[in-house]
Amino acid sequence: MRVNEMISRVVAMPRLVLLSLAVLAKFSLGKPLSPDDARASFSLESEDLRVELVAAEPEVVDPVALCFDAEGRLYVVESRGYPHPGKGMPEAKLGRIARLEDADGDGRFEKRTEFARGLTFPNGILPWKKGFLVTDAPDLLYLEDGDGDGVADNREVVLTGFFTNTSSEQLRVASPTLGPDGWIYLTSGLAGGKVTSPKHPDRPAVEARKNDWRFHPETLVVESLPSAGQVGQAFDREGRRFVCDNRKPLRWAVFGPGALGRNPNLAGTSSVMDLAEPGAATPLYPLSPDTTAASFIPKLMQKPHAGSFTSSCGLCFFTGDALPRHRGSFFICEPAQNLVHCRSIVETKDKLSSKASSEGREFIASSDQWFRPVFAANGPDGALYLCDMYRKYVDHPNYLPPEAAASLDFEAGKKMGRIWRVSSMSEAKPAAWHKSKGVAVAIDKALKGGELSELAALAGESGSNQWFRAALFSSYPAKARELVEEFPDSASPALFEQSAKILAMEQPAEKLPSVIRELWDKKKGWGSAQRVAFLLGLPENLRKPYQQEIQPKALAASLDVKLTVSDRLSAIRLLVPSARSKLLVLLNPVERDAIREAAIRSLASTNDPGLGKKLLAMRPTFSPGDGAVVIDSLLSRKPLHSLVLDALESSALPLHAVSLTQRRRLTENPEVKARAAKLFEWAENSDRMKVYHEFKKVLDLPADPSAGQAVFQRACASCHKLGDSGHAVGPDLSGLRNQPADALLLHVIVPNREVYPSYAFYQAETKDGETHAGILEGESPDSVSLVLPLGLRKTISRSNLKSLRAMPLSLMPDGLEQTMSRQELANLLGFMRK
Repeated sequence: MRVNEMISRVVAMPRLVLLSLAVLAKFSLGKPLSPDDARASFSLESEDLRVELVAAEPEVVDPVALCFDAEGRLYVVESRGYPHPGKGMPEAKLGRIARLEDADGDGRFEKRTEFARGLTFPNGILPWKKGFLVTDAPDLLYLEDGDGDGVADNREVVLTGFFTNTSSEQLRVASPTLGPDGWIYLTSGLAGGKVTSPKHPDRPAVEARKNDWRFHPETLVVESLPSAGQVGQAFDREGRRFVCDNRKPLRWAVFGPGALGRNPNLAGTSSVMDLAEPGAATPLYPLSPDTTAASFIPKLMQKPHAGSFTSSCGLCFFTGDALPRHRGSFFICEPAQNLVHCRSIVETKDKLSSKASSEGREFIASSDQWFRPVFAANGPDGALYLCDMYRKYVDHPNYLPPEAAASLDFEAGKKMGRIWRVSSMSEAKPAAWHKSKGVAVAIDKALKGGELSELAALAGESGSNQWFRAALFSSYPAKARELVEEFPDSASPALFEQSAKILAMEQPAEKLPSVIRELWDKKKGWGSAQRVAFLLGLPENLRKPYQQEIQPKALAASLDVKLTVSDRLSAIRLLVPSARSKLLVLLNPVERDAIREAAIRSLASTNDPGLGKKLLAMRPTFSPGDGAVVIDSLLSRKPLHSLVLDALESSALPLHAVSLTQRRRLTENPEVKARAAKLFEWAENSDRMKVYHEFKKVLDLPADPSAGQAVFQRACASCHKLGDSGHAVGPDLSGLRNQPADALLLHVIVPNREVYPSYAFYQAETKDGETHAGILEGESPDSVSLVLPLGLRKTISRSNLKSLRAMPLSLMPDGLEQTMSRQELANLLGFMRK
């Protein structure tokens, strides 16, 4: 039986499993909950945690920041005008600051006084002297109650000129925070400014594009910082500053003003260090339906943000004793996914990172879509306090497709809001404070300078860290040669590569060859990895005298599986074009992913059509990831564009192998532009696209989602999951309910228009005559694993594997619309979007 026929029959097999009521409830958007019911919806990290209501509507509305005064009264910033559609500033100034008091001592702050009104989009507050500093772009304000009635009667503009011409009010100056150095720090909101003080009109404006800020509260001297945070920043006990923004939940702002400018030859260093990788590498565990902005955008259909950070804000370094296990940890709010996350620092000699406080669950997660925590703060009682805007939708309409934004009720919840207090019933002793002993200490020492020999010795332990290297070279401008001579011979190759780059810029051109030769001959203790790295840092013309000597060692290192991955990658980079064909032997599953990718890119970089053809011929036998690297590396070389087009035109390479974004590289290359345009125009006018345009009439039919459930079970469940129903073979459809119906229809009718590499369709033949077709789930030196329709899994030993090839079509067959009526198709789309 042909594979496609087999798959078509499996897809058409009836399924009788119904979605459970629990799944239907999970994806019900619902109505707002009372504070008691909202609290009951919280899933907590551990049983000892306790969440108590501090304030709720009408006492508080749309809270986005808070602080306490010396008498324990709570001041809450309310951004009542959010969201403002369009750009610019609204005419109405709806923002307020409320003073809340617990009049009867029961823990509930029930007495409200309007401390300030007439603010635009206030988003941060800091107690200062007898009043408060408040960020309300374009201004930083000082508000003070002079007569003790609880209402601010003194309002001064301290600083002004912070930009408001951004895409939304999410991007504004925010988070006033007193630093340990006595300066007050502000996050830029990823916006810039031309900042001045009305009290010092003679001073020139301080300009920055999207940098953070700091100012001295007494002199009002303003400086821009090299970091850029959005909403939320915190200092730890050792004086380090941390920021966050959307996809990046925890970032150490390593360098202060001017640090990276001390060495003019130090370029390309980021000023911030991510302690949690953006994206899927730092997973989240939400319990609510997906309402992230990405879920409404068709081009992100197979790149969902749900389950990873997408709205990080309200960063807090926790110092209280009421959560003893979490003292010294960071709390990060994730309002788009209705949760609060907790992380702690992990430090080694060469790396600073972080880990979640609990694996597989959040500090707080809610099934209530309206729970929108946006700010976390330490309370005077040692507990954690949270601002909950309590909105049905919290993403800004400017970041959604217009048709999606028009369909959502952004007004829902505008008169609501809650403040929560989180503590522990545990009597455990508070966690010990983290005290840096690794790379953070090395970076601090390097920034302060000191004895060159001492820091060179530290480089032996921390030299692989790019921020340590930047700190070291920034403190020692014009000293690259002296540093290289002092570095331990076994120090990280990355240290020697950067040293060579800076050395080449520091030394006079006429002296540079002799300096390089002297170091090369003098450093007898350097290993091959250090020599390779040193040469990589030099301009190509200065490498030539050493190429013949080092090439055999570089090639041997490239192929030596006993060496570290980083050493092998450096060796691959140093190979001359004539030696790179030897890397073909690395294109097998025994090798590490990074080695295979580097080998593919090195082979493509030769611009050799013969090697390009070999890569294309081998591509069907590669994993989805390696196959994607082949296409990307060939498209990055304009001389090989004709080769790719030849393969596409002959159907040796399926059209979906080149993504819609990658096709621009071909259509923007003048030499092949006409060929590429003709090919892709034909694809857009293919028979399947004609069917799609014909079936768009289905979108006008009234849909019955309940009836569509049966269609899903019959036609889709064998290869797709939706909630708890179906099988996870192809993409999970649970997150598609926010997608436009026409985008879903396009994927149903034209499944091969764009196939993501992770869902490429593979066929495996065994030596004993079996044929299996499915999604390649994994491969190892000993076996390959396929996921087959109905979720069946097949592992085949390599000793029994005759062939493994990527198929030109996706697992989902063309013509699915022929298995149902048009009304059934409309019902299916309705069910997928329910």
